[in-house]
Amino acid sequence: MKQTFTFHSSTLPHHTGKIPANAPDLSIEAFENGQYGEALCALLDSIDKNLRNRDTPDSENKFTIHHGPITIQIKWDQENIYIHAPFLLLPDKNPLALLRQVTQLNFSDLDLARLCLRDNQLHFEYNCPLAFSHPRKIYQTLEEICLVGKHYDYEFQKQFQARRILSPCFTPYSTEEINYIYDAIQESCRECLDQLRYFEPSRKFYEMHHILAITLMKIIYIAHPQGKLYHTLTQAIRDLDKDLPTSMIIAGARQSIKELLDTPIEEIAESLYHIETFIPEKQYIYSSDIREKYQTCYKQAFAQYEAGEYRKLCLQITHKFYESYYKYYLPEETDRLLQTALREVSGQPWDLAASVLFEALETLMQNSGKTTPKDPILAA
Repeated sequence: MKQTFTFHSSTLPHHTGKIPANAPDLSIEAFENGQYGEALCALLDSIDKNLRNRDTPDSENKFTIHHGPITIQIKWDQENIYIHAPFLLLPDKNPLALLRQVTQLNFSDLDLARLCLRDNQLHFEYNCPLAFSHPRKIYQTLEEICLVGKHYDYEFQKQFQARRILSPCFTPYSTEEINYIYDAIQESCRECLDQLRYFEPSRKFYEMHHILAITLMKIIYIAHPQGKLYHTLTQAIRDLDKDLPTSMIIAGARQSIKELLDTPIEEIAESLYHIETFIPEKQYIYSSDIREKYQTCYKQAFAQYEAGEYRKLCLQITHKFYESYYKYYLPEETDRLLQTALREVSGQPWDLAASVLFEALETLMQNSGKTTPKDPILAA
């Protein structure tokens, strides 16, 4: 294996998160002035400016919010705010196993919202007096419901045969998009397995670990999957960091790649659909933070470049770039820089690709450090 990964464009054109406007400032200011309804409206504006329909006054204090498979109802009166999201029906067989998991969530992942049992149905619930509804607290509550609900929706259905209370509205990918993603997954998996076979005789676990991580994150970058495929990929990525012998980690991830390669297109298509997203599922990384995030990678890449270790440099930087897409929403200029570099080095020899990738990394470091206002809702 003497060349870099093949680049496949993403099915979604943008990987950038919108920088929050001044609505969070307005929300906190209104709350501190005792204007609790205005504070909640400004908070919702800061998350989704199109959520509120100001032409319907009767609905100004009651909204329905969609996030993936979760539907959240938020309303308030003169004294209290109520947040409610129907989740899952208890399974007919062995419901106690699911209830044990729900109890654990209430004491771990959920700090404000709670999963409550009502007539064999599980619901996310939260309410408090308006005077205690600080925008940071309400944002955290909505974030908990959105992220925990989406993550465990598929997991609880798979493990316990639970069913959704409400049927979410999804828009399937087009046939052309599905075919493109399937072909990209097939090529990426075959390329990964070929590369693993190349390095296996010499037991170069450093290279093999990078190859597996890049492939898994690259597929998420290409496909933006939901459901089973997203769960499978993210679990495989987490397993790469397990405290186990490296050979076992490599073997487990390789098996995940093999199973994905053998997955028929019809099953892949079941996880390819567009969803509504309310709370961002990844952190927005500001330009001022990029230098810190890339400092270690840059130091190692600089030493590798000086030593002529071009293969290690290419694998490390490519891993870091796809990891950035996996973990963060990126500034537009960063997104363009990373995509350009990955596209330019697609299938290129290590020595040629190394100079391109290192130059992109240096440009990234040089252009970072500019001060960008942070979102006061998230900066608490």
